[in-house]
Amino acid sequence: MQFIEDTWWEILYKHGKDVKICVVVDDGKEVAKSPSLLDDLVSGSLPPARSYKKENQTVSVKGIPLRVKRICMGKANKPVPDGVRGLYIQRKSMKVGCVELKDTPADLDEFFFGVIELDKEYEDLIAEAEDLVHYSFSAQFSSYRELKKFAQLHYDEFKRQLGYDVDPEETADQKARDALRAAHEKLNEIMKDLGIFGIGAPPRRRREIAISVASVTFPIAGSSRVEIGDTISDLAFRVANRSEGDRELAVTVTTNLPDGGAIEQVLSRNVRLEATKEIVLPALTLHLAKEVYPKHERIECVCRAQNITGETVAQARIPIYIGIEPEPEQEPVQVRLDNIDLPRATSTRVNYGEAIRNLRYTIANRMTGALQIRVAVVTLDPQYENQEIETVRRDDVILGALGTMEVVVPSLEFDEATYGVVGEGRVRLRCRATSLADQGGIEKGTKWVHDVILWLNKDQPGFGIFEDVDTFLGGADQPRSRVRPGSSDGRWVFSLNLTHPQYDALQDDARRRQQYIFELMAREALYVALHIEKFDPFNNEVKQGDEPYSVARAYNGALDRVLATYYEG
Repeated sequence: MQFIEDTWWEILYKHGKDVKICVVVDDGKEVAKSPSLLDDLVSGSLPPARSYKKENQTVSVKGIPLRVKRICMGKANKPVPDGVRGLYIQRKSMKVGCVELKDTPADLDEFFFGVIELDKEYEDLIAEAEDLVHYSFSAQFSSYRELKKFAQLHYDEFKRQLGYDVDPEETADQKARDALRAAHEKLNEIMKDLGIFGIGAPPRRRREIAISVASVTFPIAGSSRVEIGDTISDLAFRVANRSEGDRELAVTVTTNLPDGGAIEQVLSRNVRLEATKEIVLPALTLHLAKEVYPKHERIECVCRAQNITGETVAQARIPIYIGIEPEPEQEPVQVRLDNIDLPRATSTRVNYGEAIRNLRYTIANRMTGALQIRVAVVTLDPQYENQEIETVRRDDVILGALGTMEVVVPSLEFDEATYGVVGEGRVRLRCRATSLADQGGIEKGTKWVHDVILWLNKDQPGFGIFEDVDTFLGGADQPRSRVRPGSSDGRWVFSLNLTHPQYDALQDDARRRQQYIFELMAREALYVALHIEKFDPFNNEVKQGDEPYSVARAYNGALDRVLATYYEG
């Protein structure tokens, strides 16, 4: 009975009303029940101080992003039975083996228990690493090695939450964050001498004109592949005026070659839009005539709006693949900040009793099929692993093919009763879209986010090269570091790959780890400078249109100067 309850607890926990498992003996039968410790852990009934839970985490295995549905860990107030003790991996709703964890304190060992649940794709991979009786795993399989690294990071964080000194006094993730902050400070200091005093500005954004796809029907449902002679029908765009004044716009719809050259103009008209109003342009039919359109090419249908001075103020694009398979969307859902009114014109500081107003996001579906998503606007506490402070808005919606939706929050108040948990410091404002199903090649639980860093009751630090720094678990097949757009145009976030083999090799050498992170930050900072055409660090030897060799030589020279300054200091 104990073996049944320990092994099949997930089935009993989730389906106990519909499923009964009994042990029949001569003097009667007993009905199996899920161990109460596991019930309390997974349901969230354990005291928060003695439990840890993270959901929908990504682990990269040979370049493939796989999903950990949840990792739950707890500390009991009395010794845990042997069959429950340790951190177990679940597969097909059964306990299959324990993760080998390092540095377990003697007074925690008998009281620690937890479970890891995986999505189906990860379950199939981890099965290859199991031994014949499903009690342990072989480290020769990357599926287990990467999961073990993932589990150790979260185990270290749980120990730290419980008050234990961890390796020493810091988790691997905290070590990285401390090193990231120190490297960023040094980078800012050195870059000033090269002409970069910080990139970007506070996210005070107001996108007044917006264009989106209202409808489109491709010959093959759910695919943007077409052939010469096909017709795309019901092609309509929505033009919205979000400003408080009337606007005169010249609107065109064209089809364009990959280099931007026009193929044909499908629509041209002048539009007068009243304040806060929107219109849907007349539906168009696009016929791909063989004498006009290229074969075996990716083209775009572009709707563009220009103001009376000829400046483009908004546009929307539809990719069309003629005779070739569509390229997978790198970012199938985009979360964009269109407007935010902060209490201060030049700072992201917010005090108790103040509010952010007129917060507006656009969620765009870049897929040619509808998507079921959950949209949420939340505030998080970065000091405590992004624990949620407040859910501002949450909606489950169906986003049509190539469609968009607006998420509007008229006012977000920062009252002491809610935000006293932070007191003073950073607050992360996040708009998050989550896939509610396996759909269009996207896994259930996949997330897309847009963050704004706010400073509660504290002046915002001076702009650095990067707006924020964080970490990710990319493994050997992902880059050592990467950057992504930050809270507004010209602002960037640096991310360090915590599970890259080169970083792993430096874990026991704090000085080399710091140097490693600085060099990666310097490389990414110079890439950003090239991207935004800020050529000061390159002694202005670079200009738009230069040959790649010339740009690479100037880039390497600038990097050498930055590193020389760092190591001299």
